[in-house]
Amino acid sequence: MISPQVEKNTVQLFRRNRVMRITDIAELLSCSIPTVRKRLKHWQTYTSYNRNGSYYTLPDVPRFDTYGLWKYRGVFFSRSGNLTRTILHLVQSSNGGLDAQQLGQLLGLVPRSFVSYARRIPGMVREKLQGRFVYFCDEKKKHLQQKRARERTLEYLPADVEAIQILVDWIKHPGSSPEECARRLQRAGTPVALEVIRTLLAHHGIEKKTPDLPSHAR
Repeated sequence: MISPQVEKNTVQLFRRNRVMRITDIAELLSCSIPTVRKRLKHWQTYTSYNRNGSYYTLPDVPRFDTYGLWKYRGVFFSRSGNLTRTILHLVQSSNGGLDAQQLGQLLGLVPRSFVSYARRIPGMVREKLQGRFVYFCDEKKKHLQQKRARERTLEYLPADVEAIQILVDWIKHPGSSPEECARRLQRAGTPVALEVIRTLLAHHGIEKKTPDLPSHAR
């Protein structure tokens, strides 16, 4: 049996560390893994959606962003829970669906680590638009709204020549903003609308922030 004082001390250390592995918690409590799992459930902890779900954090520790995500020293957590529920939430909350690159950018994961099973997540459908697979909500009305929004975005993609110029500039100046890119292209005699640059970068999943999810998504 775990004494109240031992549990109190463990929780205090857990909160200071922010994230911990179940084995470390078991050592602090001097109990078995099954017993620790019961305590974690009682504490209503979050489980990491990366690192094989081997890290935990207390419910009052994460500072989730507008997408419901929190990343701490390479360990990632989601208000939605595990990776499957997180992907579903991100896709269903998006304005125009999300492709694998956009999902990977938001999640902080390499797309190949989740695309194999993402297509089978209930509540989502996958369609190919302009050579790219896009995940949409499977609810008919929402699906249609997302697809129309995605198609409107694709209409603003630049011609191939302009796209190459934008991408080359972006590669030469990593970390710069779309506004700075637009000014450089303007000075070089190739004026490109700022919105076109943003749309291209978002389409390729390389802009600093993916503007596809509504700001109220949580």
